[in-house]
Amino acid sequence: MWFFNVLNFCLLLVVVNGECDPGWEHRWNKCYYFSTETRTWEGAEIDIYFLDLARKCHSNIGCRQYGSHLVEVESAEEDEYIRAHSRNTRRSNWIGLRDSATEGDWRWAYGGARAEYNNWATNEPDNIFDQDCALLDSLYSYHWVSGSCWIAHNFICEKGYPSTDIPVVG
Repeated sequence: MWFFNVLNFCLLLVVVNGECDPGWEHRWNKCYYFSTETRTWEGAEIDIYFLDLARKCHSNIGCRQYGSHLVEVESAEEDEYIRAHSRNTRRSNWIGLRDSATEGDWRWAYGGARAEYNNWATNEPDNIFDQDCALLDSLYSYHWVSGSCWIAHNFICEKGYPSTDIPVVG
């Protein structure tokens, strides 16, 4: 029982202190995680739960493990921020946009909305080889390109910035 009380206390501290988790970056009202590991688009977005027999433990992979989702780019300012970070690391990164439900209908995976802002590279999205997932591609100056979802790339997660408000109970 004491374990759950300590866990609840720790979780309360995370919410009350109003900071992003360690390894995350705060910008505007969001926290961003720029991965150093690579995953397929699905592996980056969705929890994949498996048993690692070599380490005798369970492992989670992807943004949902952190209570987040692949980034949904809402403005040119946000796009430039994640592009600059991607340029600094020289990595291509998955973002949360895809058209796998209906070809040519690009929607954010988490919220399901159409992208009001976009920054596609010239002649993109091109859908060559059934490319249904979007990424910031290092070969295209980190503009958006359609990519094959099954190829592993780095990825960017986002979640809301923790509130500093203490909820009123009663």
